[in-house]
Amino acid sequence: MQPDTVKAHVLYRDTKWRIERLQLAVKEGRQLQESADFARFVINSIAPLLVTMPQGEPLPCDGNLLRGFAESLLSNVQDHWRAGGITPSVELSAVEGLGRKLDLIAGRLAQIATPQDRVSHAPCPVCGHSDERLPQVIDFPREAEAASRTA
Repeated sequence: MQPDTVKAHVLYRDTKWRIERLQLAVKEGRQLQESADFARFVINSIAPLLVTMPQGEPLPCDGNLLRGFAESLLSNVQDHWRAGGITPSVELSAVEGLGRKLDLIAGRLAQIATPQDRVSHAPCPVCGHSDERLPQVIDFPREAEAASRTA
């Protein structure tokens, strides 16, 4: 098996996979411009290159088939653009998955959040001013000693 044969197959396989992913996105009304750009790139650059290197199994590489996939993708994008008012359709399973993730995030936040009444506020050791917005996290021992000497 020659290295060019393997490289051609990998290019074919990865390009076909990307076209399939973009087809799904276009069905949902997403990534239209990206899909159109990629389809044109495949039609004008990758497919003509792979047409010159046809090969069958076990490592298929069919430039004409790839061109057909890209033209189909471009046609679907253009149909979306012509229709104009097509709203993106997201599958219910995707929405349910997002809901579950948000529930998990909210649960974790509830576990780690501390109520405001558990935060203690102390007056400033220098001037005695109490600021309710700032929790007691810094100790000023030198300033407190200096304030007590001058008082």
